[in-house]
Amino acid sequence: MSRLDRATRYIWGLLPDIIGKRRKKIPGNSLALRLFFRQFIRRKTLPAAARISVIVPSYNCAKYLEDRLDSIIAQSVHIFEIILLDDASTDNSVEVVEKWSKKRKKHLKTFVNRANSGSVFRQWEKGVQLAQGDFVWIAEADDLCEPDFLSVVVKPLLADNSIILSYCESKQIDESGNLLAENYDHYLGNVSDRRWKKNRTSTGRAEIEESLSVLNSIPNVSAALFRKSVLLDVMSRYSAEIETFRVAADHALYVRLLAEGNIAYHRKNLNIHRKHPNSVTAKNQNKLMFDEIASVQNWVLQRYELSGYTMGKLNEYRDTLQYNLIDSTPIPGKQNGA
Repeated sequence: MSRLDRATRYIWGLLPDIIGKRRKKIPGNSLALRLFFRQFIRRKTLPAAARISVIVPSYNCAKYLEDRLDSIIAQSVHIFEIILLDDASTDNSVEVVEKWSKKRKKHLKTFVNRANSGSVFRQWEKGVQLAQGDFVWIAEADDLCEPDFLSVVVKPLLADNSIILSYCESKQIDESGNLLAENYDHYLGNVSDRRWKKNRTSTGRAEIEESLSVLNSIPNVSAALFRKSVLLDVMSRYSAEIETFRVAADHALYVRLLAEGNIAYHRKNLNIHRKHPNSVTAKNQNKLMFDEIASVQNWVLQRYELSGYTMGKLNEYRDTLQYNLIDSTPIPGKQNGA
């Protein structure tokens, strides 16, 4: 029995004394009450150990923002703060956020750029600099998540200080919310058909050498929770380098970040990644995408010694990219995380 379950049972046992009645006279369904107390205790006890800052970078996401923010406040653990960064949206995003805040009676720290930053990474870095929590969740404005997302991904970070990034599997949906895929197995199969089939922890070095050397094995940042102190330090040191990437800044960040600590993965698909046909990774920027992925691969090759097996996977994936992005019509699914 977990400590949470023991605490729930203990408080349940005190109820007759608290309300001066026999337990059998307590109105309502006792199972429902037990679940309520369990949820209450979870919300009240975890914050002391985990101050989670949520950063919501947004650009022209008005039609998704209300659902996104609802999915954030529906988390089963306490959220320390929500920081919304609007990158000079041309739609009514700011109005949507203000209305949502009043309707839900939730305070958001909202920062609106007068001019578009031109860099997703720059917005991420701004949010991390503003965050006051111990852990940072970059929850992109058009994605969604299940209510137990944070409760699952925060556990490895609390249990082991060497873990600096904890993430879970992602479902994929289209612009309208229709399910595209239950996971990223097809894409990750470029590296391994087994590695992402179960929960695991890895050293940062192993993750770089065996996975990130080949491709971006964390396809959606919304699926990840970071240890803020390490993330902020790495962003500060490598900001000028990473800002030069237009479509692979996340990949460039991860290979630098995981040189500083370890990673945890949970197989449950608690994150929901929305894919857009007109996203930056789907526009006619194939040459740019190829060059940036190759640049990250080369960065790793200059610093790490890869096994023969991984070198084979790297070369196979680069050949796939060359064919799909440069030489021929792209084949959906294999080259960019679909």
